[in-house]
Amino acid sequence: MIILVAAVLNLYGLIGLYRYLTHQAGNPFALPGLVLGVAGIALVIPLATFFGVNGPVIADLYQQGIREVIEVVEATFTGALGLALLATSSLTGTVGAILFGIAIWRDGRSPRWTGVIFALSVALLAVPITFATELLGAMLLLISASVMWWNARQPPALGTQALANNRPAE
Repeated sequence: MIILVAAVLNLYGLIGLYRYLTHQAGNPFALPGLVLGVAGIALVIPLATFFGVNGPVIADLYQQGIREVIEVVEATFTGALGLALLATSSLTGTVGAILFGIAIWRDGRSPRWTGVIFALSVALLAVPITFATELLGAMLLLISASVMWWNARQPPALGTQALANNRPAE
């Protein structure tokens, strides 16, 4: 259930990141990053919902000695369709994160390394090889999101504000 809640919150986070990157000027990488990022998350939500809702029931049945319940899980997620769903979700989410990373790099309001660790964090989360790599991805995502949040909260420089208002600096 934690993954399901995180996926839904991540959808809102991507929309907020898109707004942040396109607030003052267009960014050609932000929209494709948003579309692919949302698609990647939307494809993993059914999997998270299945395990969030059915996981406890499957575990109880397995503990009661009904070993056939594992065949249901294996048939659902180890077949060609299940693997295609997971691969497509990971690929689209990672490509979306890379595009967002490029958009952050080009935006200039946050340090360039923020875009690099954002893209790397989502790639580590999309393909969890070990718990340590998944934890590293989560920590990198927290760092990059915190830096972007901090920079979004800072008042703009005088020249930047004048340009945003279409007036010359005084």
